[in-house]
Amino acid sequence: ARGAHLKLGRPSLTAHGHKTSTHSEPDLYHQETQSWSQGCLSDLHPEFARLNKWNHGFCTIEVHKDGHEFSLNNYRIVGGKVKPA
Repeated sequence: ARGAHLKLGRPSLTAHGHKTSTHSEPDLYHQETQSWSQGCLSDLHPEFARLNKWNHGFCTIEVHKDGHEFSLNNYRIVGGKVKPA
């Protein structure tokens, strides 16, 4: 999440990293901005990537009625239980 935030300078959601994280910091106008990366729902140790730091997880996004604001909830799945990230 931090890497994408630093590159883009805007809120973003990264799904390809397979690791849950959140990064927030104020922008030029002192408004907090956030970026997220979500876990995966696939095998955590496939043949091509036996050693990694992946985790199971997913997120939900609710777009508010104005169409400009949204709420994102990032979750991890640990031991078969869903937990807030």
